[in-house]
Amino acid sequence: MEKKEEFQKIFKNIIDEKSSSMTSSIWKVSSSILSNYQIKYLRRMISNDSIRIKLYSEEKDVHYINIPIDVDKVLPETN
Repeated sequence: MEKKEEFQKIFKNIIDEKSSSMTSSIWKVSSSILSNYQIKYLRRMISNDSIRIKLYSEEKDVHYINIPIDVDKVLPETN
């Protein structure tokens, strides 16, 4: 995210605030403080994303599966 200029521009106020009081590398941001434009941007950004899970079998094989992210469960719909 740090390398994406559009992301930096849209979320500059949140990034600045979190960076100045950073005690952890995990930032919790409530969707209620985001503008409709910011929510739409995030929805678009994660809509084609997935979570990658690594599975191990007894034979010591490794398998990866990708589970798509359900954007509607992650972020509220905007008008």
